[in-house]
Amino acid sequence: ACVPKPDPNLPSSDAVLDTGLVKALVAGASPAVAHGFEVMRVSYDPLGGVAGVAVSQSDLPDATQKQLTTLVASNLKQKAAKAPSTLELKVDVAADGVHYAVQPACIP
Repeated sequence: ACVPKPDPNLPSSDAVLDTGLVKALVAGASPAVAHGFEVMRVSYDPLGGVAGVAVSQSDLPDATQKQLTTLVASNLKQKAAKAPSTLELKVDVAADGVHYAVQPACIP
């Protein structure tokens, strides 16, 4: 098992993603996004643009994973100046709303 190293340069979730817009899109999605979580590995190119998004963990059904990944991927921001080139974004969809956490990426 790979244990990610703590990274003091991890950006806030608001620096990685337009969190307000994603919350609104999830709330208005039809069919409704099921409750659960998804961890996405986000990688950036050398210029700071998003190079890729891949689901690394989830307890959501496949169709919901695709729906949530699309909503998140289309609202990612440019890489923050000191942010790592790869990070993980955890998105929790719960009864009380959508919650986000930025985590260091575990690269074996």
